[in-house]
Amino acid sequence: MGGTAGTSIGGPPWRTPALALLLALLAADAITQQPGPAVTVRIAKEQAVAVPPSVLAGLTPLHELDTAWVAVGSTETVRQLRSAGVALEEFPAAAPGDGYLVVFDPSPDDLAVLRARGQVLVGDGRNWIFVGPEDRARTLVPAHLAFAPLAARAAGPIVLAPAVERATPPGPAETTVVPGPLPASLAAQVSRDRLRQTIADLEGFVTRYASTASGEAAGSYILETFRRLGLEATADYFTPATTPPYTTSNLVATLPGRSDPERIVIVSAHYDSFSDRAETLAPGADDNASGVAAVIETARLLVAQEFDFTVRFIAFGAEERGLLGSQRYAQAARRTGEQIVAVVNLDMLAYADRRPEDLDIVASATSGWLAARLAAAATATASLPTATQVRATFGSDCSPFWQQGFAAVCGIEDVPLANPYYHKTTDRLDTLDLDLATAITRAVVATVADLAQPVQAPAPPAGVAARSQVVRSLFRRARFVSLEWRAGAPGVTGYNVYRAQASHGAYRKLNATPLRERSFGELTDPAEDLFYVVTSVDATGHESNPSGEASVAGDTAPVPQ
Repeated sequence: MGGTAGTSIGGPPWRTPALALLLALLAADAITQQPGPAVTVRIAKEQAVAVPPSVLAGLTPLHELDTAWVAVGSTETVRQLRSAGVALEEFPAAAPGDGYLVVFDPSPDDLAVLRARGQVLVGDGRNWIFVGPEDRARTLVPAHLAFAPLAARAAGPIVLAPAVERATPPGPAETTVVPGPLPASLAAQVSRDRLRQTIADLEGFVTRYASTASGEAAGSYILETFRRLGLEATADYFTPATTPPYTTSNLVATLPGRSDPERIVIVSAHYDSFSDRAETLAPGADDNASGVAAVIETARLLVAQEFDFTVRFIAFGAEERGLLGSQRYAQAARRTGEQIVAVVNLDMLAYADRRPEDLDIVASATSGWLAARLAAAATATASLPTATQVRATFGSDCSPFWQQGFAAVCGIEDVPLANPYYHKTTDRLDTLDLDLATAITRAVVATVADLAQPVQAPAPPAGVAARSQVVRSLFRRARFVSLEWRAGAPGVTGYNVYRAQASHGAYRKLNATPLRERSFGELTDPAEDLFYVVTSVDATGHESNPSGEASVAGDTAPVPQ
């Protein structure tokens, strides 16, 4: 794991010219027609100010923190924001050879070490920004801390709002969804012995540190394991700009969906490991052979089944060196428009510091529905208690997906971590609780299978897309939402449309009788975020699984005066 964890010895994940070019490109995109050089700023989310959207749009978000944004914009944009009453902090420009890192969850003692070794900038009180020499950054950050490069464009948009008093932090949305018969049956088939064997095999590579030959050999083992299961699997090789350079890969296996293969459910784990002797001995049984074993076991059980949506099984490289593999994948997915339904990321599943142990689930504010689905599956299939934390950023491979606007959760044994062998040469199979690993894997299998939707007749509609148009008059605004979808399977005679006010929330049917046309429209409140699914109906009245979700965002612009 990276979260509350994970640096390594060796060079940082960029060279200064590459970082400078990336920041320049981000800045150029953010400040079109805005004069002045680019600057990096920290801006608190909770602010009681009214900022013209056109001014706030002059900032390009780089990273969302729990209570703040880090963004880049022009000096003119910063001046306009200050004039509007926005409180923000301008970061000093990094010196030649320096780079920015987001450091996750440092303790006061860690901060003292960081301040002695370089610049430490305020993040949000939980996560901090470290500026240090490029060629020594990874040796300067304490080895037990997780980090990621700052210059990773976040999905945004930046929203500022007044502070709201609340008794407890917001949690995930309530749900009553439990796995259906097939997902529950698959979960019951999880093999403790297979999990144990995969963990033992991965530990047997001695170290899986991303820059080592044995680490790459472990990647080849995972790739061939996916292929032996009958999956199409590829290695996406990449070479981070480090000193010295090295090449590693993300390992991606695909089970194509039958009804709507463009929709994708991902189950993932990082396969690299770390210790204070990372290049020669880092067995990483819990961190994170246990997570990879759960991904492989999920693949074994799902591969013989058919699902509406595509399932991808991914082993990410270089997590311990700054979430580099997942960051690469998530950024590419956003750039190419992948329709990712959900990401279930697994990081350290097999150490129990107490009995009974629970499953900790870490979710973003918009991924609460997914956390609730995983928690419900844990209860139903393994009688496993759960605890959910809501974060905006976290030191594991869920975080890059949050930054790109995708729904993702991290399943982990404990937050904060309690494993005394974490990131040590003693993180071995004989320290693990395989009953815990088995229970968590059962929950994961059921959740992923349920999200991907086992095929049933009739097939759901594919290609559901929502569009909206807001019409403003002097006294009111109205919005017309239109839905369209592709033709259903043979035998489909009509369609039903459902709407919710939260992603994967409580859907309400909108039509009294099945629709004959492949379109639907309605007038709605312009300010509401709305989420739609469509089902097919056959001549006997049987209704399909829901389609992939389509949504329209609320328009909160004021009525013209």
